[in-house]
Amino acid sequence: MIPYLCNEIVEKVRRRLTGPGFSEELADHMAACCRYDDPYDDDHWAQALWSDVLTLLAVEQPVDVVGR
Repeated sequence: MIPYLCNEIVEKVRRRLTGPGFSEELADHMAACCRYDDPYDDDHWAQALWSDVLTLLAVEQPVDVVGR
């Protein structure tokens, strides 16, 4: 994943999530995933990262996550 695009995603998710510590924890996790630098394995970690984001969004805000 292109680093600047990954940073944009991190910031958007950080702004959207609420709750004490929750946003920072997710943002830190995403930033760590983005630093994983294996050009041959982009799809694998990008999918895992997106899966984590959707899971955490659903846990935090279960109403209409996809429609936002």
